[in-house]
Amino acid sequence: MGVHIGGPNLYNGFTMPWARGQPYPCQKNDSSSQWIAKKWWSCEYPDHKAQGNYYYLPLINGKLEYLRQKFKDSIHTVLFVIGGFIGAFTGQYWYKYLSRRNAIFINYPFQFVASVLMILTLYIYHGYEPLDPDNDEANKGKKNMHAAIALFFISRFLSGFSAGQCCVTTTSYLYDISPRVLRGTVGAFHQLWIVIGILLSQIIGLPWILGRHNTWNWGLAWVGLFSLLGCITIWTIPESPRWFVQERRQNEAAQ
Repeated sequence: MGVHIGGPNLYNGFTMPWARGQPYPCQKNDSSSQWIAKKWWSCEYPDHKAQGNYYYLPLINGKLEYLRQKFKDSIHTVLFVIGGFIGAFTGQYWYKYLSRRNAIFINYPFQFVASVLMILTLYIYHGYEPLDPDNDEANKGKKNMHAAIALFFISRFLSGFSAGQCCVTTTSYLYDISPRVLRGTVGAFHQLWIVIGILLSQIIGLPWILGRHNTWNWGLAWVGLFSLLGCITIWTIPESPRWFVQERRQNEAAQ
């Protein structure tokens, strides 16, 4: 959850032109992504913004069209929030019928699949041509654009769903297994690790690591490794005793 809150802010300079159909490394508008393009792709920006080259994004004419484009640019964030709402709302049913621990386990594949889809997006649609591409190269680069953007949106929705469900299932489990005197402290660690995730995403998003035109997909996908690890290690922790009591399985709860 922390990685997907902090990460997109760093990669917007790459994902925004990419989703607009401008996937080439020099097509950047904000100063930080332009600096990265100069440093890693040797892009040189003229003093004037010419509309016909591959160094600036095409200008948007009209206030209504500008607002419409800004909404399109923010769709992936909207989908993350919608997924989070659905995940949080349905979380109570997951842990009620599957048990606390099993509900956490079910949560992991959603994020792992989201990470796989995020990795694929930039491999099936990208523009790594360092110079101004001709029309044939530009059309070839956009061949799988819509499929890649769809995968990007689905990935963001699944990540949001996983994050929202985590807020319900994980905190419930932590409260169930912690002693009464430590319950508040243990519960606070959930929020603490969200903040740590935000910090890690800021570090991973540096251009010297994954914050570049051709690596931002990995910057949003690496957290899936934790989900894969969790699918294995989740079975080493005990089931919630409170859930056993609710299911009238007192012997197992006492054990």
